[in-house]
Amino acid sequence: MKNQIEKAEKHTELMRSMAEKVGVDWSDLVAKNPELAHKFRHATFTCEQCKAAGECVDWQNEHDQAEHAPDYCLNKKIFEELRNL
Repeated sequence: MKNQIEKAEKHTELMRSMAEKVGVDWSDLVAKNPELAHKFRHATFTCEQCKAAGECVDWQNEHDQAEHAPDYCLNKKIFEELRNL
């Protein structure tokens, strides 16, 4: 159980950080549109399925901001959708 919680926390942070780097502010979005909370949860679960967590950490360390998430990011489309809200 502890490993699952640690994995969930790690991927929640990776997903939030990636979102911020591409211009998605989850806190602001959910505050303005509470119905988007389910998308946050879905994006977190999607991130947990990613096999490129190491690459993601490296990419995030190399980018303060970016126009788009890398192609391997399983949440790339949702970030692009939300950035335009």
